[in-house]
Order: sequence, then structure tokens, then C-alpha cells
Amino acid sequence: MTIKTAEALLNELIRSVRPPSGCPMQITELKPATSDLPNWAASVRDLPRDAHVRYESAVIELRRQNLVVDWEGVPESPDGERRIIVDTVSSPRHW
Repeated sequence: MTIKTAEALLNELIRSVRPPSGCPMQITELKPATSDLPNWAASVRDLPRDAHVRYESAVIELRRQNLVVDWEGVPESPDGERRIIVDTVSSPRHW
């Protein structure tokens, strides 16, 4: 099984959710205590109801398929504790 990059995971989440323009979506690195926990968490702000339903469904499915993502190439946050990748959808993509 190939491990997906954090960037690829975020892109897949955006394609699944189809958020409105200006909506930032992010994936944050987690340091799991055990190997059966994910090494990432998704977050988003202020989604319309239909997009929120898609978001919840997409996160569940992405977690099922990608418990661990590859964070190589994503710079560490200023606090050095975790890495964060963000994409603010500037215009609706071809959903």
C-alpha cells in the first residue's frame, strides 16, 4: 500500500467536500501515541450545511483509507511541534 502525501490528502478532501470560495481547509500533523491512531487531523471553518455533511463523510472515509500520511516536504510550524498544510479555495474548482 502506498502512503499518500499530506498535500495529496488535502487535495482529495477538497475535491470531496467542494467548499465555497475563500474557505480554508487544513490538515494538521498529529503525533499518535500508538500506531492504530491517525497522524493527521482535518479542520475547516464555516461550511454551508451540504458541504459540512460532505466534509464529515470525506474525513471518515479518508481516515479509513489513510490512517497515516507522509509529511515529507511540509515545513514544520514555527513552534516545531507539528506541520500544517492549508489550502484556501480561491474559486470553486470544477467539481
